[in-house]
Amino acid sequence: MKTSFKKATAQKGFTLIEMLVSVGLFAVVMTISLGVIMSVIDGNKKSQAINSVSNNLSFAIESMVRDIKTGYEYRCAYSEFPITDLVKSIPSNCSPSTALNYINLISTISGAERSVHYEFVAPSGNAPGYILKKSCTAAGSCGADSKVTSPEINITDMRFYIKSPNTSQGDPNAEQPGVFLLIRGTAKVNPTTVSTFNLQTFISQRVLNI
Repeated sequence: MKTSFKKATAQKGFTLIEMLVSVGLFAVVMTISLGVIMSVIDGNKKSQAINSVSNNLSFAIESMVRDIKTGYEYRCAYSEFPITDLVKSIPSNCSPSTALNYINLISTISGAERSVHYEFVAPSGNAPGYILKKSCTAAGSCGADSKVTSPEINITDMRFYIKSPNTSQGDPNAEQPGVFLLIRGTAKVNPTTVSTFNLQTFISQRVLNI
């Protein structure tokens, strides 16, 4: 009688220790990957918030600059508002070394002359500082005051240095009026992130004094 023997084959698989090591490595990789993903998402949110605040600030400043650039009769006296004498002349001599927190002028940007007043309102308590705009028609009819900047923007300082020489209308040697504008403040990106800014620009009047 012939007896046959079958060779025993070793069964392949993972030991408990190998499984634990694999699961541990997988958990470490997933934790690191999740942290990177969350950092990217948080950075993207901050970037979008910064862009939103920056766009609001740029729009506010640009609208004010265009108003001044296309206007005339820059007034240095606070009491000279609204302006009702719409003549293209220099009514007073503004010292370029004097810092003002306001400016009065005649705006032409809407097509019809309007008396416009821009003023810096300082922060008070928890209320942020802002740029205030007043606008009146040539007849002296004024609309409601409006804030140019959004609540996320805190204007801490704004100065107007008005170059408005006292020259007579039609003088061929008359210098063009201009305004040096300086603005400082902070922009709240989120409850924990605040960005500071410091802007300065010179605005040359486009309306010729002739």
